[in-house]
Amino acid sequence: MVEGRVPARIGHLFAERGIGFLKPTYPAAGPGAVPSRSARRQPRYVWRPGRLLALAAVPLALVTVVPAVRLGWDAVLLWHAERAAKAAKADKNFFALEQAVATASGALDSVQGNLRLLFYLKWIPGVAPVYRNLLPLATAGADGTRAAHTVLPSLAPVAAAFGYRTAFSAQAALPDARQKLAVAAADLPAIAGALRAAYPDLQAAQAQLNAVPTQGIPRFLAAREAKVLAPARRYLNLAVQNLPTLMQAAPVVQEILGYPTPQRYLVFFQNSGEMRPTGGFMTAYGILTFDHGAMGRLQAHDIYSLIGAVQYRPPAPAVFTHAFGILHWHIRDANTSPDVPTTVANIYRFYDSIPHVQPVSGVIFTDVWLVDALLKDVGGVTLPPPYNIRLTAANANYEMEYLAEKAHIPGITANTRKAFIGEMFHELLHKVFSARGSRLLAVARTLGEALHRKWVMVYFNNPQAEALVARYNWGGIVDRHTGRADYLQIVDENLMGHKDNYYLNESVSSLVVREPDGRYLETTRVTWVNPAVYNGWMVVPYRALIRLYVPKGSVLMGIYGIDGFLQNHTNPVLNKSVFGGHIDMPDRPSYYDPPARQSMTVTYLLPKGIDPRRFIIQEQPGIKPQQWQITVGSVTRRFTLTHDMTLTFPRPAADQSAP
Repeated sequence: MVEGRVPARIGHLFAERGIGFLKPTYPAAGPGAVPSRSARRQPRYVWRPGRLLALAAVPLALVTVVPAVRLGWDAVLLWHAERAAKAAKADKNFFALEQAVATASGALDSVQGNLRLLFYLKWIPGVAPVYRNLLPLATAGADGTRAAHTVLPSLAPVAAAFGYRTAFSAQAALPDARQKLAVAAADLPAIAGALRAAYPDLQAAQAQLNAVPTQGIPRFLAAREAKVLAPARRYLNLAVQNLPTLMQAAPVVQEILGYPTPQRYLVFFQNSGEMRPTGGFMTAYGILTFDHGAMGRLQAHDIYSLIGAVQYRPPAPAVFTHAFGILHWHIRDANTSPDVPTTVANIYRFYDSIPHVQPVSGVIFTDVWLVDALLKDVGGVTLPPPYNIRLTAANANYEMEYLAEKAHIPGITANTRKAFIGEMFHELLHKVFSARGSRLLAVARTLGEALHRKWVMVYFNNPQAEALVARYNWGGIVDRHTGRADYLQIVDENLMGHKDNYYLNESVSSLVVREPDGRYLETTRVTWVNPAVYNGWMVVPYRALIRLYVPKGSVLMGIYGIDGFLQNHTNPVLNKSVFGGHIDMPDRPSYYDPPARQSMTVTYLLPKGIDPRRFIIQEQPGIKPQQWQITVGSVTRRFTLTHDMTLTFPRPAADQSAP
């Protein structure tokens, strides 16, 4: 290799600092001659390329080999952490789970740092896209596991109550579900504080993870996209959106659960086979108590047992007098409004008139669909003697109806014929709170779905608690302020006292067209089809009061398919116009006959200023999923209604100049 010359000044500078890739040379004075003193004082410096390359290799190794080796070690640590977390979950070892998360958090922090040392990869063709997406993935993982590491210690008391080994406890699970709930309630402030501390890390993880496009996932992680990364995105988005409210709500939730004073709630079990505006006929009731998080045992009683005690007896609505031949309105029929706060006000007027009755802090409504879903999650329950009946998701509706209406069981009287509901809920709640693993996740999903689909609705006297309910649409509240949007809620009220709604299939179609004056004419058709055959006690001719709640100020233009009790009025409390009437649907005498069918068509003119391009639909609580079709102009939307929805439609071509 050719050695190049270096200026003497630079050579001296490096030589003084002991940098050895420059070599001093002295000019030769000829064969056998000795260089003069002055020549020796002025050496010439030349490069030593071998040493120069060796020195250059040091920083090169620092930004290539070392990060690569450390990344390999981090991958090993992450693999071990994942295995340790799975083993900890299987062994119910919460302490080991915390350690596994801590290991994963440290490893991901290291991955993030080592990837930053490889910054030059973002300029290398072919590697750059992988690098640009791998770095935010590692950063999101580091932030997310750091947040989990912050929150997990606050969950230790709850984990111990469920039988997990923690750093300070190896106790067995608390045997009673109510005790577990009490521990969770007591731990709420600590959990809220930990979530508050972890929230910035969750926000950072969300931002990093959402910045990675799905198609940009590195190939070796693509297999985990659907299994891990997509759910992580979804849960992070939900957490970041909802945690601020939930953190602020911790004191409210504690008060609901009986801190610092005990709370009592009136619970109504609604039979969705006999549809009423809030989800079904209120067949039974009970009192649920919470005292410092400890839930009292729920006892169920026949709703008819309250009728004699209630002193408030106003005249019955005309439709009830016609259907049931009664002169007075009873608490069993108090849920005449689809708006839960309105119905609760009715219930309180009845309940508070009972002499010496203890006040309640709120009302909880639940229906048969929640029971069916939870029975499916836990594998069914067996009612204790004298019932000795196995209830599953497949047979619960029929068996419970038979117990309430037909069964002759020794020791069970007319006043106690619905006591089995309390026994069923006791057994069911015990299994729910004892659930673990995949069964626990299934129960959690069902409870979330129940609130979303109005299988459970709650009302609290506490304004802060009720505001929380309204925010998350957990309270069956009719939307009073819909602005310029179109609105529709269809409410069935079964007036025959039988259970046709278990079998009825209901569909809705609505057509909206623009009139020459700029207003919109809407025609809504509701169709019922009953495939069940008449049996005299569960399936009979369907007679019901049907109401459409539409924007206030709408004008009824025509209604077809009803046989009386025309509804055409304004509900000022709900800020809605109400149209509808009574239908009398024939039965299906035998399987040789076609299914019974009935339709009702309502045409109405929407108020000026209503724009149906935004269409709000609220589902009636307790109703089976319905097939809907909405047409605005030339655009049609078809869907299955299972929860409240808001649809948007494009501006029709003829309306392009409209504001």
